[in-house]
Amino acid sequence: MTCGSSECSVLLQDEFAMPPTIIRSIPRSTRLVTLLILALLVLAPGKTASAQSDISGYWTNTTLTPLERPAQLAGKAFFTEKEAADYER
Repeated sequence: MTCGSSECSVLLQDEFAMPPTIIRSIPRSTRLVTLLILALLVLAPGKTASAQSDISGYWTNTTLTPLERPAQLAGKAFFTEKEAADYER
């Protein structure tokens, strides 16, 4: 069967489309739960071959937050905006 590109797309849409009456006959709560389950499956983190969570990726320890409070800031509760900008430099 040969067809123009617009004819083929219509045929494919008609072949795989679910009639609206069938969709409407499914309770809304069931459709919502199905959608949520599908979203969780798509967004779930990957697993390794040993069924452990896959946490591989790009890791960096770069941070502006020191692990220990500097001695010169022992009595200072917070920075002003100017002091914070100066400290970041």
